[in-house]
Amino acid sequence: MGNDGAGRPQNDLAEQLASAVDGGRWADAVGLIERHWSALMAADISGLRTALEALPPEVIAEHPRLAAARSYVEFIPSGDAPRPVQFRDQSAAGHPEALLDVLARLTSRSGARRSAGQFALAAESVDEAREVLTDATEDVLMQLQPALPELVFHWGKAREFAAQGLAAYREYRDAYDLAVVAGDELVTAKAAGALAWLSALSGYFDEARSWLGRMPATESWQGTRNATTAHLARVLLLYGELRYAEATEILDSDVDLALSPEYWAVELFLRSRLVGDAWQARELLSSIASAVQRNPPALSESGLNAQVLTRARVQAHLALQHPDRARQIVNEHLASQKRFSQSMLVEQAAIELVAADDAAAGRFAAELVTLDDARLAPLASALLVNAVCAMHAGDDERAVQEFERVVHSVVRDGLLTVLTVISRGDLARLAAMTELDTVPGGRAVVEQALERGIFAPAPITIAPLSPRERSVLAELRGGASIAEIAAALQVSHNTIKSQLRSVYRKLGVANREEAEAAAARYGLV
Repeated sequence: MGNDGAGRPQNDLAEQLASAVDGGRWADAVGLIERHWSALMAADISGLRTALEALPPEVIAEHPRLAAARSYVEFIPSGDAPRPVQFRDQSAAGHPEALLDVLARLTSRSGARRSAGQFALAAESVDEAREVLTDATEDVLMQLQPALPELVFHWGKAREFAAQGLAAYREYRDAYDLAVVAGDELVTAKAAGALAWLSALSGYFDEARSWLGRMPATESWQGTRNATTAHLARVLLLYGELRYAEATEILDSDVDLALSPEYWAVELFLRSRLVGDAWQARELLSSIASAVQRNPPALSESGLNAQVLTRARVQAHLALQHPDRARQIVNEHLASQKRFSQSMLVEQAAIELVAADDAAAGRFAAELVTLDDARLAPLASALLVNAVCAMHAGDDERAVQEFERVVHSVVRDGLLTVLTVISRGDLARLAAMTELDTVPGGRAVVEQALERGIFAPAPITIAPLSPRERSVLAELRGGASIAEIAAALQVSHNTIKSQLRSVYRKLGVANREEAEAAAARYGLV
């Protein structure tokens, strides 16, 4: 169905449709529905549903696509909390209304499961819907044309939150293509926004910009939940260009979680990319804890939400120079999810660089470099980690060689944010030892990064512990309580507490468990 009413007020269209139906002007009503389907869907879906139900049988017989459209609006999933539907099975086998009933039922089931945090099950419902659609004839598919773009878009949403990135991209691309053919500008806009968001999240910034450029010129989708993913993509693009203030402004002014509450974890993840100091890191950790507590546990335990929350926590703890805690968070996530992630490998390598464990950082980077399907941003990040490890080991030739590859990639793909995976000091040292003028544009991007970037902390260097602090740490590793340590060393509780705070600060840790791990790693006792 078309939508040639660009710029026409949506409420005016809804009123015209209601007037045509009330006056029995069926030709006018059909014309409005056919030409302005997308705008009417956005303006007043209940009014559109009423109008379709009022069409006489002879009108439906003359315009058979409206039969499928009528079934569709009756069962369309409602936003983030789709209402349940039931399979009526009242049409002949193979009839588009019967097929649409099945697809709508499965789509609503998928949406309900997604809202409950059952992300894997939501994707399974999409698998069922896809299997049903495979058996449809061309004639039936033509009759379903008004409904398919929206349905397929919801399938993409289910796969996105199930962390099935590539499959989600394919669903959104299918929804986009179907919407363009059907003239459905609303689905065209939100599918393009979703594709831009997934592209940016994977580090394909040029592709993300391309999808944002395909957004329809009309503004019926702006200021609604349909614009959310486009805004998320813009935030990541600005972050990738190190334009942090502009990215923050979009998060604060344009990303409205009241409209798109299911993106609460993503919003926290994006804010974690903008953490520039320890205070902001602590505020972020507090916000994450509050958000997780407010939402049902299932919503933070799997799928995309679990991934982005893990990465947000890691970023915050690295800013606090707590690599042991960051490592523990990643390990807990991997143990519960058992799902491979290229981005998580980058996080692990970054953690080990901060912890001054170059061998471990190099192992994670090597694992990523050997992947046949390594994405551009993770691959460049891994090469940069390799360059830093080589530099720390005194292998300047290899460090320069790897760094030049990274700079070529950053210039070509616009991935300035890759340069901030390491510390500012390490980037400056690599730049000083490399002939950047041999890489067209290389010096400019490195200088931009050094001037504007929010970098990973410098590798932790352990400050010397005093003899008394070593004694306290030894007692701590032996399992003694503060009272037992105070008694053994014949000092007060407050003295032990003060010495423990000093030990934690010098080791760059936050608690007893992390202190014990750091002591073992650095051979301090």
